[in-house]
Amino acid sequence: MKINLKIDGMHCNSCANAIEFVLKNDVKSIKVNYDKRIASVDFDDRKLKLEEIIRTISDLGYKVTRM
Repeated sequence: MKINLKIDGMHCNSCANAIEFVLKNDVKSIKVNYDKRIASVDFDDRKLKLEEIIRTISDLGYKVTRM
């Protein structure tokens, strides 16, 4: 499943890198664009639920909304 998430609260590219680092082993692919405040995530929804991805990013201190 491919989704885009709006992420608010990032201050720099290191924030984007931190999100990618935390999720990279759990998803097929993830690319966070700091300038656009968007995360593009491809994951197997039989193994990982969208709510878990959102919770993981939120636990890092960012506000996440599905686009």
